[in-house]
Amino acid sequence: MSKDKNYDYTAKDRMKTREQRIRDAGLSNLKVVMHKDDAVEVRNLAKKLYEKRGIKFNT
Repeated sequence: MSKDKNYDYTAKDRMKTREQRIRDAGLSNLKVVMHKDDAVEVRNLAKKLYEKRGIKFNT
């Protein structure tokens, strides 16, 4: 990055693309309050549910 361009636009573009892929797959990006020890289990449940619907999405 140069002195004149001190913002990483590639990260912004990657997030925008990822968010669009989530919407295109029919998914919703939801923030959930949980205990940190339950995070893996919650993630696995979410993956199981969207795969049950036939959605293939690699986050």
